[in-house]
Amino acid sequence: MPGFDFAAFGKDGVKLSGGAATDSFNSDNGPYGAPNAFLGGNLGTNGTSSGSIDLNGSSTTVGGNITYGSTGTSSTASAGTATVTGTTSPQTTNTPLPSVILPSPLPNGGLPGIDESSTVTLAPGTYRDVKGTSGGAIHLSAGTYVMRSLSLAGNSSLVVDSAPVLVYIDGGQLDLSGGSTVNPAQVASDLVFMVVCPASGACPVVKVSGGTTSAFAVYAPDSDVAITGGSDLYGAVIGKTVTNSGGTKIHYDTSLSDNGVGQFTCPETSRSAPVVAYGDGTNGITFATGSSAYVVQGSFQSPGSRPKITTLASISAFKFPYIQGHMRARLASTIAVAGSSFASGVVLFDAGAPAQIPPAAPSGCTSKTGTCRNVFTVTTLPDPTTGIQVRPAPVPIDDSHAAAIGPLFTSIASLSPTTAHYQQILRIVAAGGLGGVDRSTVAVIPPSGYAGVPTRPTMAYFGATDGMLHAVCVTKNGTTPSASGICSAKLGVELWAFMPRTQVALVPSNTTRIDGSIRVVDMFGDFNSPATGKRAWRTILFFQTGFATAAAPPATYAVDVTDPASPVILWERTTRTTGVRSPDFGTGLTVAAGQARFSGNQLKNVAVIQTANGGLGGPGVFVTAAEAETGAALWPSPFGYLYGANGVGATGSTTASPRGVAADAPVAATGIPGGAVGVDLRGQGGFTDFVFGDLYGDVWRVSAADGTSRNGPSTPLFSFSTNRHPIGVPPAIYGDGTTQFAAFASGGYTDQTAGAQWTTPVQYLIAARLSGTGATTNETAMACTTCTLAVNRTFSSLGIAGDHGFAQALVVGTQLLLSTDSSDPNTSGYGAGTATGHVTTMDLTGVAPVTVVTTGAGGASLVNSAGVVYSSSGAQQQQLAAASSSVGVSVDSGAAPRLSRLAWLRTQ
Repeated sequence: MPGFDFAAFGKDGVKLSGGAATDSFNSDNGPYGAPNAFLGGNLGTNGTSSGSIDLNGSSTTVGGNITYGSTGTSSTASAGTATVTGTTSPQTTNTPLPSVILPSPLPNGGLPGIDESSTVTLAPGTYRDVKGTSGGAIHLSAGTYVMRSLSLAGNSSLVVDSAPVLVYIDGGQLDLSGGSTVNPAQVASDLVFMVVCPASGACPVVKVSGGTTSAFAVYAPDSDVAITGGSDLYGAVIGKTVTNSGGTKIHYDTSLSDNGVGQFTCPETSRSAPVVAYGDGTNGITFATGSSAYVVQGSFQSPGSRPKITTLASISAFKFPYIQGHMRARLASTIAVAGSSFASGVVLFDAGAPAQIPPAAPSGCTSKTGTCRNVFTVTTLPDPTTGIQVRPAPVPIDDSHAAAIGPLFTSIASLSPTTAHYQQILRIVAAGGLGGVDRSTVAVIPPSGYAGVPTRPTMAYFGATDGMLHAVCVTKNGTTPSASGICSAKLGVELWAFMPRTQVALVPSNTTRIDGSIRVVDMFGDFNSPATGKRAWRTILFFQTGFATAAAPPATYAVDVTDPASPVILWERTTRTTGVRSPDFGTGLTVAAGQARFSGNQLKNVAVIQTANGGLGGPGVFVTAAEAETGAALWPSPFGYLYGANGVGATGSTTASPRGVAADAPVAATGIPGGAVGVDLRGQGGFTDFVFGDLYGDVWRVSAADGTSRNGPSTPLFSFSTNRHPIGVPPAIYGDGTTQFAAFASGGYTDQTAGAQWTTPVQYLIAARLSGTGATTNETAMACTTCTLAVNRTFSSLGIAGDHGFAQALVVGTQLLLSTDSSDPNTSGYGAGTATGHVTTMDLTGVAPVTVVTTGAGGASLVNSAGVVYSSSGAQQQQLAAASSSVGVSVDSGAAPRLSRLAWLRTQ
């Protein structure tokens, strides 16, 4: 729904006084209250006149950011003595707030008005004036209602019996101020009001008030909205103007940010990085010499309201997945310079097309060729002291395993479901289409020259919002030791899908998602169980779920895909439930994997996992090295520390905070770091170091052998001298022939709650020399070819003032290309407005001027193919011929098309 990235948004203005306040929570994680209470109660307006945002009173607090119309000035927002925890700035593009369109045809054709002082239950349909008086109660069940007006008076109530409920007000008044709304689940998307103005005359004022069960959302873009009562409102309010003069506290429900109801069209969007693969247009993506380049990327669409299982009866109407998606291979030459949609041009295949998902087999699927849908999960729990389980047995999602899988649906346990109910849910899951591909970058894996057989098919692996890792055929007629005729039907057909154990719990709420990008590496090791001492080449896939709630902890998995028709789950790693847990394994998006050098110069297969703090305490960073074969910890202790309040490291950290500055709001606990990158600084083969940034504004270079900082205890390679310069992207590694550098942009990070970013308007592009082992360098240092910093530029000096870095830089030859955005890719409306992204091209030798190209959006990394760069994020793909280079040598394996066999070594 447009505008629902804010606690309150007024097309013309917002006024708060009398101790009014905002903050946020996520109803997907339970009711409001610690630990489910955050900043992120943003205010916004498209207004530009002085005082369009008007805050009065020292007790008035905005727990989030304030944004105003794109052409406004500092006088547009007046805070007075009120407290604003976040930033105050203009929008790059005004938020579109289209008028409401009534559903057509109207349900039931029209029913009489209701004036009740007793209890009445209404069925979905069309009504004239509906009024509650004298303590009456009006009960609503799940469905759509159209009412000429709705008012509550005399302590009457409006009660949600089942959800979701969508109420259209057709030309009359919506007045909830004289009664109470009873939405016991405290989920705002369960009760949404949409107000249509009369065909002629002024729009009546919308009146709402809060209460302990007042959880709802109001969309009235053409009406003035008055909030009264001084209590609590759990949801969000959109109006022409919004006035909160009674001290009501608005707890913005961030789950509204991806809620789609009403008559609106949601664009097809992506926040993942594109990849380039090569094919002949007939047999698929084969990586053959001289074949055509294809850009491979996923996207997502929100189709409407999110179905949930709230009663056993609601299972029959349950639809899964809520967010649907696509994964296409599109001929690169048909991508326009001006930008075009994901579906335009020549599409080799779309894995999200209905015919690409094999038919469900409730009795079980034994086929390994994609003739029936093979979906499986894990039901066993990891060791509580390590968070690890090795070789968990796969459990097919079918009728015969419903009794084993069903108890994982913890949110509906109180409903006392039977095995038959569990079977019904599993059938819906198995029969669902492809979920949305949001932040997960696709890995396209051809046959290996080392592991497996050369006749295995080329596969695409990616995560989606159905909570599954998908394996999709991108060539035809493969053969492996376990099956022949693999992928014989058509390109883009799903071969199998794996739903991690931690995702199963999210199915009833329809909030599953795998946002982690896929990392696949050929490794030489003993991957036998139990270990036999015999080593062989294997193709190993690593991924993080990239999403977590209190009911579904984060997890990382290793899967042996040497034989794509017969995958083997090697291990699962998740947050520990016992022992020292501060910091601990949390939510991350990428995995660095390969061979690393340990003590005695010994090479070991390793996966290095960077996450947010998932243990006890507040926000922080956690990094661990896991043995690729078993998931066992390889470093004596993990690297990590808590950011702490006011930017000061907290007691109990493994590594102390590198600095403390003046009092400041803390880093968001829901922010996710970008991930680590492995580097070989000896040139002997195998990673010697791992480099990563954190949301506190530091870049660390740690020893591959033990995870300690190369610059000394508690000493990063680089650290900003002031707060609010988060580094939420993996560094890009490049070299000049003798020295390697880590290039990174500051200012942005992934936050799936769409909360206020811990950031300032002034951000930087930095490239730090990796050979330094001395004191920490900061942004005040000079940059030169022999300095510790090779690049030190503010975004303003690059011509992109106000942008933030949400994506990994790309190095091609002697050029560094940086994708940035002036909008926030975490919000639900990302990519729907005018162009907000930029691609900046900078020559690393200093012999060419900086070039800036405006793009549709800049929230995802770029990809290079034969000197042509492609941008794909927001709502479009774009060819950026003006930002290309094919000269020089780069050590970034993801940047050089001649290394296409190593393309799956990408870290983003």
